[in-house]
Amino acid sequence: MEVSEPMITDFKDVDRTSYNLFARTWDSYSYKLSGPYAPRLLEMAAVGPGKRVLEVCCGTGVISRAAGAPVGGLCRSGPGGASG
Repeated sequence: MEVSEPMITDFKDVDRTSYNLFARTWDSYSYKLSGPYAPRLLEMAAVGPGKRVLEVCCGTGVISRAAGAPVGGLCRSGPGGASG
């Protein structure tokens, strides 16, 4: 069976829709599970003014957002490229 461009596009649309259905719920759980640990994690990593932070594979970004405050900014990258 040959896979056509419309079939690929349909699959991607269905897949994206399924993720979007659960995104807000997952964000809430992620914050509840990770949020309380953010201050201690940032303290252990010595994150503060004048420091640079790179968080890779940051999931929902709970720790990244927490790191943005003491460092003095946050640069996000998304489907359209870097934004800040």
